[in-house]
Amino acid sequence: MKQKSKIISIIIKIAIAASFIVLLITFVNHRFIKKHEAINGCFTFDYEQAYLKGAGSSKTQVTREYIQLQDTYRDLLCEYLNSKLSLDLLNDELRANGFNTKYEFKYDHMESGIHKYFKDKSTLDSDYVYLRNMIFLEHLSKEDIELLKENKATIKMITRTYQNVIDQYYNKERKGYVCYLDSFTPMRTTSFDIVLFYDYNREDENDPERLELLNGILAKYEVIFSEELGHPVVIINIMDLEQLEIPNI
Repeated sequence: MKQKSKIISIIIKIAIAASFIVLLITFVNHRFIKKHEAINGCFTFDYEQAYLKGAGSSKTQVTREYIQLQDTYRDLLCEYLNSKLSLDLLNDELRANGFNTKYEFKYDHMESGIHKYFKDKSTLDSDYVYLRNMIFLEHLSKEDIELLKENKATIKMITRTYQNVIDQYYNKERKGYVCYLDSFTPMRTTSFDIVLFYDYNREDENDPERLELLNGILAKYEVIFSEELGHPVVIINIMDLEQLEIPNI
């Protein structure tokens, strides 16, 4: 009888532990989904297409596999951009004019982790700008996704596909502007632009001359980078958000 009671007690403990693990996994997954819903902002992903092409395990929501494959693609895209863009010249000119890279944001909603997420994910060779484009894996073919999963994707594949992968409106008749940060902060970028964010520096916020100098440098390198890449490149100055006009589309 004692042996039987002991077995029952062990079974109950195992069941309780299993229930706790299930609840913990559910909680962690819920936090993961909510975090990436916030990061995605007003962008719409087709998770069903991603699922059908093997880029995720859910037809309705973001999965860890989708994010991991996004990271792999983003790293390769940054490697490609590093090879094409004169980021070293931009770094040198900003540094020579006394712009530093102190990581500090003016707006509370920017401190929620969205900026840090993309800055940490970016592997561009720059302390000043980072890649802010969203990565739509569902715009890849099944074969290209398989290459990503097997770590066999090459820069050649990135060159062939990136214009579609960054474009929310890929394969749609209507092209338009897209928003970054939040749905209420429209940007002057179209859906197919390569978008770089300049890291915010509070020290230059209230100096109109410094802001004009900075914007002039960034505008110059938008032209240079666009010519080097053969594709539109936009550099968003985060501390100049309030001066951006809502595009008429």
